[in-house]
Amino acid sequence: MKIAIIASNRKPIPSADDNVFAPGVIMKGLTDNLTKLGHEVVFFGPEGSDVNASRVVTEGLKSVYEDFKDNRVSEPYVFMENEDQYEMVLVSKAFEMVNKEKDFDIIHAHKYNKEVYFSNFTDTPLLITGHGMYCEATNSAADKIRFARYKNSCYWAYVSEYHKKDVDLNFVGKVPWGVDAESFPYNEKGGDNLIFISRMIQRKRPDFAIRVAEKAKVKIDIAGTKGINPAHIRYWDSIQQELQKSHVNFLGHVPYYNTAGKIGRARALLLPIDVGEPMPVTSLEAMACGTPVIASNIEPMNEIVVNGETGFLVDKDDEGAWVNAIKNIDKISREKCRARFEKYFTMRKMAEGYSELYRKVVKMHKERND
Repeated sequence: MKIAIIASNRKPIPSADDNVFAPGVIMKGLTDNLTKLGHEVVFFGPEGSDVNASRVVTEGLKSVYEDFKDNRVSEPYVFMENEDQYEMVLVSKAFEMVNKEKDFDIIHAHKYNKEVYFSNFTDTPLLITGHGMYCEATNSAADKIRFARYKNSCYWAYVSEYHKKDVDLNFVGKVPWGVDAESFPYNEKGGDNLIFISRMIQRKRPDFAIRVAEKAKVKIDIAGTKGINPAHIRYWDSIQQELQKSHVNFLGHVPYYNTAGKIGRARALLLPIDVGEPMPVTSLEAMACGTPVIASNIEPMNEIVVNGETGFLVDKDDEGAWVNAIKNIDKISREKCRARFEKYFTMRKMAEGYSELYRKVVKMHKERND
């Protein structure tokens, strides 16, 4: 199949050394593995994108992050305006090329706020995978109008059952995120420390991870950087004393290429999120390394972690239950963690899942328009 992958001009792909762009990791991995499966992939992304594709189309623009990084905090509205313009250049070029060449089988976009507006201007089916919660994109009046008007002119994929919750869109199939199996090798022994690795923002709850590790009398590695909006900065300031505690090893930002080493040497990954996400990739990365996951018992974690087999799912606010899970984590088989990852969550599995979904969408689109 000939596939147009519309990525994003937000950040470099793959991630810059000083910033992990999780959607970019997925986009690169999918592109690389679709190519390995024999597809012709044309990748639309920022200049310098390092992907295994038949062609990489950039329109000569680096990512907004590279060109305007200093504006993210000092002039956030200027940064967002530049981001809008960079994204529109990329998206419009993609649809222009698809319509000109006329032999693309499908367009797969990894955003939707610009792409949906082009869906009625092409005969090529448009599949969208949102990287955030769809329900969070329907809060404003403008969002509701957009989704109501374009929900059926596109085809929508989801990565977990929770991802599509409470949203009425033309959903056509589920394909979970994947992680590169070679980049995250199995570590049969692990280590003594727990690990928390994420953005240092309130809904990720690094303070909770620090607290339950202290109560369990176990050291914990904390990896991540502060957010950029005022609420994130206030939260960051509020946890500085926690980060200085004797049982805490604060690592700061860990470049993506070093993530596997940190997670693989951990005794367990703590994921005390209090708001659900489509599919937390760190949990997949941990299982790839054989590292068990202790996570809040909220959706979609029950689609990822098998409670008592590849980790523990515990009440998000029950500190005693978290401490008990930490004390019992050595009962979890690291081998079973890796086995579950290999069965469901590799990049190869994701690419195979999308290959099947592409064929389904092409058939549906043809039947709809005959």
